[in-house]
Amino acid sequence: MKQWLRHCYESGSSIYSACSGSVLLAAAGLLDGHEATSHWGYQDLFRKSFPKVRFNP
Repeated sequence: MKQWLRHCYESGSSIYSACSGSVLLAAAGLLDGHEATSHWGYQDLFRKSFPKVRFNP
């Protein structure tokens, strides 16, 4: 799934997510260097697992 998301993004597709879907986008590296939001309960996960993402609950 992560590889497919990266392929779609690199092909010019716009990709959106809701709620916990941002975790998958972060895992694919698509949120690196960007500000992202999700449910506040994912705050620790984001900060530990995806340090390149600026999490804003």
